Amino acid sequence: MNKASYIECLALADLHTAAPPELRGKLGLVWTEIDGIAVSAAPGLAETAIVINRVPDIYGATPPTPERIGAVLALYAATGVDRYFVQLKGAADTSLLQIAGLQAGRAWQTFHHRDQHINKPTVSGTDLVIRKIEQDHRGEFGAIVADGFDLGQNGAEWLSHLPGRRNWHIFMAFDGGLAIGTGALFVMDGIGWCDWAVTVPDARGRGCQSALLAARLAHARNIGCRDIFSCTGAPVPGDPQHSYHNLLRAGFRETELRQSFVSKRPQAPTTGITDVY
Repeated sequence: MNKASYIECLALADLHTAAPPELRGKLGLVWTEIDGIAVSAAPGLAETAIVINRVPDIYGATPPTPERIGAVLALYAATGVDRYFVQLKGAADTSLLQIAGLQAGRAWQTFHHRDQHINKPTVSGTDLVIRKIEQDHRGEFGAIVADGFDLGQNGAEWLSHLPGRRNWHIFMAFDGGLAIGTGALFVMDGIGWCDWAVTVPDARGRGCQSALLAARLAHARNIGCRDIFSCTGAPVPGDPQHSYHNLLRAGFRETELRQSFVSKRPQAPTTGITDVY
C-alpha cells in the first residue's frame, strides 16, 4: 500500500472510531478488511454518502479476484447499503468489477504535496478569518460538512466528533462570527491527509478554500509533516471542478487517477460529491 492509500485509510478508520458506541449502533457503522481490502459502510446515512460508503482501493496488496469482490458486495448487501463506490488506482483491470454488476462512475484524482513544491503557502486573497478550532465549534463543523457532502443529520452528529480529536486538525473560515467554510487535516506517522473541505453556497468565490488549504499546509509543516495527500473528483465536461484547481494552485501535484465503480441501484447522481480535499 502506498503512502496515499495508507494515510487515507487511517483517516477513514479513525473517523469510524470517533463515533461513540451509541452513534455507531445508530448508524450501523462498519469498518473492516476483507482479504486486505478496506471496506467502509454506514447504512444509517443517506444514500448519497458515497464518501463514506466506499472501498478506497479494491486492489489492496494484491489484485482482486471474483471471490474477494463478491465478499465486498455481499457485505454491502448485508448492511443494507445500496449505493457505494468501489475504487481502483492506476491502470487496473476493471473487467471483474463490470462482471460483478458495477458501472463506471466519476474518477477521483489523488494529489501529493511536499514542502518543496511551493516555498511558503500563505493565507491571502480573502477577507475571511481562518483559524484552527477545537470542540467549541464542533456543531458548526458537523453541520457544514454534512450539508456539503449530503450526509444528513446523522452525518452532522458523527462529524461533530472530529474537532478536538487527536490526529485531526480542523480549520474553519469565519465571516465575522459566522462560520462559512471548513477544512480538515489528519496527520499520523508524519503523513497528512486533507479532507472535509466545504464552503457554504452563499460564501463561495471569496477565496475560502484556498485560504483553508494554505492554513493546513502551514500547520502541517509546523508540526513536522512533509508529505500531504488529498483527492477530489476529476473534471468532466460541464463541471471543471474548482477544487481540483485549488489544489494545484496550493502546490499539490497530480498523482494517481482513481477509477470509481458504482453499484447500479438506486439510480442516483454519481458526480455530486467530490470535494474531499
